Amino acid sequence: MFSKTTEYAIRVVIYLSVNTTPSSLAGVNEIAGNLNFPAAFLGKVLQDMVKKGLIISVKGPGGGFYLNDNTLSLSILDIVELMEGLGFLNKCGLGINSCSPENPCPIHEEYKNVPESMRKALSIKSICDIREDLTDGNNELTIDF
Repeated sequence: MFSKTTEYAIRVVIYLSVNTTPSSLAGVNEIAGNLNFPAAFLGKVLQDMVKKGLIISVKGPGGGFYLNDNTLSLSILDIVELMEGLGFLNKCGLGINSCSPENPCPIHEEYKNVPESMRKALSIKSICDIREDLTDGNNELTIDF
């Protein structure tokens, strides 16, 4: 559904929210190993995330990454918007450029409510809420961190 870069960014934000603090950083190799991502590509994604203000980078010995406090208040939708934009919410379910209410594709009626449902689902919880769900012991979700 999202680009690989955006998928990585979402998982990195959640990983850092659970596993780091300003005094306990995670390096590229640690993150890559725990999330099973290729380190070289992840390094580029992390640089982009730093530029966009999602995470903070500390250089030098003992350096690494941790989460910007403001990122905790963001939703998954906010991260998607920062990383790749929300154009996917305005696209036809079949990817047909000429699809419209006047010229509907074969699934237009069935698909027309999906973008708004997706927008709602991706915006309902903040990263802080997701972190709490993962650390409170009440969530059945297992993430391969």
